[in-house]
Amino acid sequence: DRFKNPHAYTVVFDADNLAHPQFLEVINRYTTSGYACVQGQRSAKNLDSSYAAADSLGEIYKNYIERYAPYLLGGSAVISGSGMATRSEVYRAYLDSPEIMEGRHLGKKMLQEDKILQNFLLRRNERIAFALEAICYDEKVSSGEAVQTQRSRWLFSYFQNIPNALGILRRGITGLRANQFFFGVVTLALPMFIQLGTAFALALAGLFLDWRISLALTVAVFVFAVTVLWTLRLSRASRAVWQALKAVPKFIWRQTRGLLRMRDPNKYFAPSVHEKVVYMEEVITAEMAQNRDLNKADY
Repeated sequence: DRFKNPHAYTVVFDADNLAHPQFLEVINRYTTSGYACVQGQRSAKNLDSSYAAADSLGEIYKNYIERYAPYLLGGSAVISGSGMATRSEVYRAYLDSPEIMEGRHLGKKMLQEDKILQNFLLRRNERIAFALEAICYDEKVSSGEAVQTQRSRWLFSYFQNIPNALGILRRGITGLRANQFFFGVVTLALPMFIQLGTAFALALAGLFLDWRISLALTVAVFVFAVTVLWTLRLSRASRAVWQALKAVPKFIWRQTRGLLRMRDPNKYFAPSVHEKVVYMEEVITAEMAQNRDLNKADY
């Protein structure tokens, strides 16, 4: 309502984000191709603790598996919640959609506004592009308590979104639309730590039922672990992120506690605290130093 000009696209950022100087230039290459929505790549602006580095590790994996790979295969990238551009007329229609209007009327915390947007786009069979080179630097959680608070909200949002993901999957199957089908599959995938925990539990149970079940699940977990490591290598992850592999168990423990403490955010809303004062020059300088180190290691 406050636009002074009829802007073709609307870009969404979180208050703690930093946009790379070439962010809009890269996004513009995709918008001129006609995509209704373009998701940039979120990258960590702080790796000052093992929790922040482990959080970045998960983001790198999701960027590759849930965004870059589906886009390369002709599907849609999952929206991150910030660092994306949407055609303004489409974004306006999304804001006027029944789900958003109902939330406004009831005074709900719009916990899954990113999921509502991507569901809105996929129901129209729009394809969400992923701009790998459009970097949006995002603040990562730096403590165990912050992990619990954030993941508790995210997990509630995931379970709340399951009926919508199933609906998009159904549309893809009945309408023979690969974009909707693959997006439904990706968004229905369980969070990583729940997938791993379930696989280990079933592998253990398989020892008492049929050793072949246990073997198959053990192999699947091994392939999953190798995939995570391979995405880190393909994404040229920093040394801090590789070192954060040691912190994964305690990160998973905090996520599990967040799952056990998951409650309705409309009654118990606790936002993440953003307190890292980081300037773009610092981020780019650190990134350049990291690239030099990686190039030396490759040589």
